[in-house]
Amino acid sequence: MDLNYFYFINGNYQYVVYSEYYAYDDSYKCGIKVINLKSENITNIKGDMKTIKGTLVDFRFNDKIEKTDELFE
Repeated sequence: MDLNYFYFINGNYQYVVYSEYYAYDDSYKCGIKVINLKSENITNIKGDMKTIKGTLVDFRFNDKIEKTDELFE
């Protein structure tokens, strides 16, 4: 399992860009989750794995970005 998330907050919304790989069934998921922080409503915008350019893994090595263990499944 490889879970990669990059998130930020703008106003009352949290945006989560995600890329997930699950070895047990060799599946990939990607997209953007938009979370309304007041109502806790979540909108999931699914991405197309065929259109990905680059990787979120590179953010792991960027010292300007705060790292957390928070999961967004």
